[in-house]
Amino acid sequence: MIPNATAWRHAANQNQQTAHDHSSTEEDAQSFQELRHQNFDFYKNNRQFIEFTGEKFIVKPVKAYKLNLATFQENTKFVHRSIVVSHIDLIHAVPIRILSLSSNALLAPVPVIDNYTNVFELKLRELNEELTVTKLALANVKLSLSTIENNTEKSKLHTTIHLTELKSSVTTNKNNVDELKLHTTSQLTELKSLLTAVEHNVDELKLHTTSQLTELKSSATAADNKLSALLTTQAEKDKVLTLFTGEIRLYTSSTTDLPANWLRCDGSKISRVTYSRLFAVIGTTYDVNNTDTATFQLPDLQGRVVIGRDISKIRTNYASKIGGTGGHARHTLTTDELPLHHHASGSLVTDMDGSHTHSIDDPGHKHDAKILEDYGSDSSEYFHVSTSNGKSGWYTSRIDVTSSTTNIILHRAGDHRHAVYGYTNVTGNGHPFSLLNPYLTLDYIIYAD
Repeated sequence: MIPNATAWRHAANQNQQTAHDHSSTEEDAQSFQELRHQNFDFYKNNRQFIEFTGEKFIVKPVKAYKLNLATFQENTKFVHRSIVVSHIDLIHAVPIRILSLSSNALLAPVPVIDNYTNVFELKLRELNEELTVTKLALANVKLSLSTIENNTEKSKLHTTIHLTELKSSVTTNKNNVDELKLHTTSQLTELKSLLTAVEHNVDELKLHTTSQLTELKSSATAADNKLSALLTTQAEKDKVLTLFTGEIRLYTSSTTDLPANWLRCDGSKISRVTYSRLFAVIGTTYDVNNTDTATFQLPDLQGRVVIGRDISKIRTNYASKIGGTGGHARHTLTTDELPLHHHASGSLVTDMDGSHTHSIDDPGHKHDAKILEDYGSDSSEYFHVSTSNGKSGWYTSRIDVTSSTTNIILHRAGDHRHAVYGYTNVTGNGHPFSLLNPYLTLDYIIYAD
């Protein structure tokens, strides 16, 4: 039911009735102001609207914001008596605006609309703004859907192209795989054939190797038998078995004949072909200005001793290389090598540096003298004296003179120098001397076989 319906009907049936006449209604306690608030709050909460045209309420909820109350007065007929609403479910909206002007201002125009007049307009604005936002959102959604549709079409086209390329690539790879299988099968067939041939060759090689080993064993046995026939003693066998090509030994014989396959280390040139084994060991290490490619030189140890090679140069800097030479049998000392020593004085002369004088200060001086006399007895310090009147005695005297300094000052005459000429006596003769240790001469010989 509409709140205060009876009061509203009574107001509608009264023509040209003022506001204070409402006190005679069945709801005298209800003033127009109270009715206005109650009616407004009810329909505001239920979002109901109505349009007011002329003196009638028209049942249309969407245009209630056009209601213009500024042309009406408080005693104006509110509702045509033929339109009285008693139930809210019969219409979409009912009148909710009532003039707020006091009854004391009769026939005075209403200059403004009360505080509740624009509620519907604000609500419609909010709805319109929401509708605008919704339309904009729908437009954006439509644009997004269009973009998505375009992208989808592009993706479909791109996917179709890639699928076509992929199918082509798969087909090509399949063909390549088939060719690879065929080629691999062919290669495996050839490889099997080669392996069969290799196995056959290995068998032949084994047979040939077995034959060669048999022959080698036979040759070794024959050589052992021949060597045993040549060497009758174990000592001779040991000598032969412990020799190395290029080995150097000391030999004491004074004859020119050397043992077989031994050569004297004298720097001689020998054939590279005849002594091929020795050449393979020492090469041209000991060649000195040898331009003959058919020969090579033996080590020359004539008048020389051998020292061990010092690769790291720990003890000497001159023995890091095989075949290196150095040193001297005799040597003359240089000035830097002489030890500290002295020379006997010779004849040296100091020349003059010109004459010069010295000035002196002599303030003079004096001496004090005292004569001391004394009488004593007979002793070595006294002498005997006799006077003319017959008196005598022992007497001594001395003069005591005090010493004194002269206080003479000798002044400097300036710095000067003197040159010294001459030579000291010569010492030593400068002869070279031997560097050899005590020695015994033997031959160095090298094994050439």
